[in-house]
Amino acid sequence: MAFNEVYASVLKDYPDVLSVEEMCDALSISTKTGYRRIKSAI
Repeated sequence: MAFNEVYASVLKDYPDVLSVEEMCDALSISTKTGYRRIKSAI
């Protein structure tokens, strides 16, 4: 799936910059998983 398709279907109702909680809600993951994903990306 292309990024623009993901954006159109998942992120259209969210602001351009997301809080961790908003990101986790959009991705249907827990905040614990969200923080782990952020940490692993750094």
